[in-house]
Amino acid sequence: MIEQKDKIKIVTFSDIPISISGVANQTRFIIEHLLKTGRFKVISVSVAMNIQNMQNGFVQEYDKDWLIIPSQRYDDPSLWRQLIDIEKPDIIYFMTDPRFYEEYFRISDEIRSVCPVIYNAIWDNMPVPTYNKSKYLSVDFLGCINKVMFEIAKALEHPSFKYLPHGVPKDDFKIIEYGKLSEVRGKHLGADKKDSFVVFYNSRNALRKRTGNCIMAFKEFLEGLPTEERKNVFFAMNTPPKDPEGQDLYRLIEDFGLKGKIGISEGGKSSKEQMLDFYNLAHVTMIQSSEEGFGLSCLESLMCGTPVLAGATGGITDQMVDEELGKTWGILMEPDATTLLGSQQVPYIYSHHFNYSKTAQHLRTLYEDWKKDKEGYKNRWAGAAARESCLRRFNLDEICKTWENVILEQIEKHKENKANKKIQAIEV
Repeated sequence: MIEQKDKIKIVTFSDIPISISGVANQTRFIIEHLLKTGRFKVISVSVAMNIQNMQNGFVQEYDKDWLIIPSQRYDDPSLWRQLIDIEKPDIIYFMTDPRFYEEYFRISDEIRSVCPVIYNAIWDNMPVPTYNKSKYLSVDFLGCINKVMFEIAKALEHPSFKYLPHGVPKDDFKIIEYGKLSEVRGKHLGADKKDSFVVFYNSRNALRKRTGNCIMAFKEFLEGLPTEERKNVFFAMNTPPKDPEGQDLYRLIEDFGLKGKIGISEGGKSSKEQMLDFYNLAHVTMIQSSEEGFGLSCLESLMCGTPVLAGATGGITDQMVDEELGKTWGILMEPDATTLLGSQQVPYIYSHHFNYSKTAQHLRTLYEDWKKDKEGYKNRWAGAAARESCLRRFNLDEICKTWENVILEQIEKHKENKANKKIQAIEV
């Protein structure tokens, strides 16, 4: 077994773990779990756009046990080789789309002759990407964040993989009691909206998120209401309104006559406390992504007891459907169209599309049910039962503990293979 006198050294490659992206958050949760055991040291090679300070730095809370090394790319082969040569890690972990690690895949035999490499693997949709097979086989272990990725790993006959979805801290996302919600709405949306029916969007403003479709669905829903009821609905969006990968949301609101009916807070700048309020003040969280590896806003919403209206794609289905209970938390839409997209790096992948008029009809269904019994509404669609379901299926403590066990197992297996000369050393 691994001797306890020396700490286990792990090198991670991901978004900067102290930032706010889904990749960053999930990597940070695993790292913090490892560090709290007192058995690990972590070196995080961290990638983000527009890094101004390229100096290495320790995370103060963990003294010298967590070093962050800024980088402008995930797969710089000279950096990988330097880390292997100087730091001599026991294991390497990386996360995000495989197209960001092309250079690693070219030198994977060289790296894996020194230590095992594990991959927190993301893939959004079928068909099985056989063009990725050699990449997946270039790591020792695949952690599959959704059931699509799990089926892909099985189809491509990877020797070591597990279903390891995302999780969120249970105390960051919880249910606020009904009697306080009018006050919460008034605080964030204004006193005139404290009793309004609120639709919430909390995702990037990017093409695959179909932000414009969400706005069009809300517009059609709004216009279908009796005139006197329109003042009682509101669409709260937590997203960058001018993201270069998305649409100009201010222009959509202006040109579609939705001023005063849609409010935007700059995505990524809200505190944990604000996010807790946002999910609770909403009556439904809307997600219409055409491709979605996991979709953390779905899990965060359900942890707060707020139902989700979403399209069935990628990891969204895993979260909304509790197969053990035979329950769907909110409304899950089947695709109205499926197209086959592709590029030079990704020759093919399905893209699912959802008719915004049907989405508007589902919003109307939820709204009419809310009008009948406002206090009981959330419990009929999600509520405490949805939260308990998510705590059982996406328990963050259990997920992080499983990653810890995987790390220890892979290190031990690598040592055994070296001892049995199943791994030939390659000079780095």
